[in-house]
Amino acid sequence: MDKLSERIVQKLSNPTSFELGKKYYLQGRVTEYTEDDNFIDATVIGTELYKIRIIKTDLSAECECKEYKGDELCKHLVAVLLTATRGILIPRQKPLLKEKEPDPNLIRDQQFKSSLEKIPRETLISDVAELGKRIPDIEEFFIHKYSEKTVDYYGQIELQIKKKINSILDYRGKKDFDGKVFTASREVNSLLQNLPVTRHTADFLLRTGYWISEKIADIDDSSGYLRELTYQILEYSCEYLNNARTDDLILFYKYCSLNTAFHFNIDIIKTILNKVTNLEILEALITKLEKSVYKNDTDFGFKPELGWDLLMNYLKHYKPAKYEELIPELINKSLNIKYGYINYLFEKGNYEEVIKFGFDYQTNGEIENAFEKSILALNNKKQIIEYYIRRLKEHFDLNTFKHFSEIEGIKELSEWRTAVDNILLESKYIYFHADILLYLKRYDEFIEFISSEGEDRYRNNSVIERHAVRFSITDPPIAIRLYRYLIEKEVVRLKKSNRYIAFREYYENLKSLNDIAYLEELKSKLIRENPTKLKLIEVLDEI
Repeated sequence: MDKLSERIVQKLSNPTSFELGKKYYLQGRVTEYTEDDNFIDATVIGTELYKIRIIKTDLSAECECKEYKGDELCKHLVAVLLTATRGILIPRQKPLLKEKEPDPNLIRDQQFKSSLEKIPRETLISDVAELGKRIPDIEEFFIHKYSEKTVDYYGQIELQIKKKINSILDYRGKKDFDGKVFTASREVNSLLQNLPVTRHTADFLLRTGYWISEKIADIDDSSGYLRELTYQILEYSCEYLNNARTDDLILFYKYCSLNTAFHFNIDIIKTILNKVTNLEILEALITKLEKSVYKNDTDFGFKPELGWDLLMNYLKHYKPAKYEELIPELINKSLNIKYGYINYLFEKGNYEEVIKFGFDYQTNGEIENAFEKSILALNNKKQIIEYYIRRLKEHFDLNTFKHFSEIEGIKELSEWRTAVDNILLESKYIYFHADILLYLKRYDEFIEFISSEGEDRYRNNSVIERHAVRFSITDPPIAIRLYRYLIEKEVVRLKKSNRYIAFREYYENLKSLNDIAYLEELKSKLIRENPTKLKLIEVLDEI
């Protein structure tokens, strides 16, 4: 870490992250800073508190923020490394509190209320009624807040909702279409809040939600705003069921029986199971769902397997004994039930059963985590190696490879070494070779690979430069070899160009690494071979 400098920190980050990180450092956002021979630990104050750990030997780091991808420093890591390079922890300054000025809006409100209190009651009613005729929003406000909601009132809301949703169609394919969808959904949501919790309201909300869900087919709802709106409407409608009788479920079954394009019927069942607390309602619905497993129910307009998924997911969480009773009969009815059961077995610690039921689906995202952790828990090295080799062949991922290699005792096995050699031999993994060799600390092979493949694979030197900067801290001899490779590439390019920016940078970096003998030899060679290239000779004299 002695050679760590602000310039190197800048090289390891992009310009935006560096400037923001520097700003964080100067604002005193780095706290709880500790440093020993191996680690730097700190907390950075951002939109939340971010715990940082940096390994000093190779500058690998951990940060909980979304921006940190592992290859470039995020602003939080920059702030901590600047603290390390400068050796000064800046205290966080509290902003000075300004004396609060009177709120003019509050003063005006008080004046308005005082004026209203002086108006006779009958005059006030007459004036507000007259004002409501001229400004419909005022009339709407008083009806909404103080009157019983009549059928006509619901009809007015329904017309406004349809007008707002239909207006979106005029903006398809135009700029800020998503913004229009978002605004319309927010406005519709605001119209539906604070309605009385009655059967009539529930029916109105279900009807409205169904109409919007069918409209999604005509509107590009890739942002999901309208889907989210329908979920919210269903939650409002289900509030009624918390104090309803089981007979009232018929109202909801009416919409469940419809064959909807976007599974509005399924969403109704899900919302009832997730949001309703009335046990009688829940028991009645579960009983009906269970019967539908054996016989198609006309009240449910969806495929039986979707009903089975809903039923089993609910039983798994709330009635595990019933869930285990039905599993042998239903496990092959749908993949979702099978995936759910595999995760259930994992949660109960039945790792061998997880491997038995999940073997054919081990790389599926629904159970991949449970299967992997079960393999590791059983600690059968042969199974572990077979699992990771199969997974890496299907989709190679460097983090998965590292995780595989760091399992205790794996690197000592010949099967692991054979697997690594095979990966390095296969051309389809060529883009990972350099990273794999670096991770394995096979530096000679890394340099050889960069030298042989560099022209084709690394036309942009930024990847190699980043490795060189990192090695200038952790392993200077490797950094020297990389900078020699880069500067020799640059010498070849200079035969056709007079741009010396990169050449100067590589030369200065080798100089800072004390590679003086090589630079003197290179300088003599260039002057000898290019006696007429005056710009080159001028640059060499300067540096």
